[in-house]
Amino acid sequence: MHDREQWVREMYAAIDRKDNDTFIAGLAPDVWVRFGNADPIVGREENRAAFAQFFAAIAAIRHRIEHTYYVGDTILLEFTVTYTRLDGGEVTVPAAAVYELKDGLATRFQVYVDQTPLWTPAVAA
Repeated sequence: MHDREQWVREMYAAIDRKDNDTFIAGLAPDVWVRFGNADPIVGREENRAAFAQFFAAIAAIRHRIEHTYYVGDTILLEFTVTYTRLDGGEVTVPAAAVYELKDGLATRFQVYVDQTPLWTPAVAA
């Protein structure tokens, strides 16, 4: 169990630093990744490009993991994620993720999050 816990800590620390290289190193070469209802992105290099684009579109990101469950090589997370927009505004939303690991690398990564508030400009009252 310790290795899985360390893997989660390292992966989310990398994401929160927007450290794409370290994050991508935790994914299998043929990883399958899906955010919400978007089309899946298959392959380490395809995900490297997608995450680089995402990280460039936000000023910062931070996760607060609330619950972690381990079932064999599957990891289930419940967390909140706070995004800082390029305009300085912050948005915090609940999320969940499911990872499937093999040999210490994620082969499948599904995130359940509604990012609509991140991309929707705040309306002045």
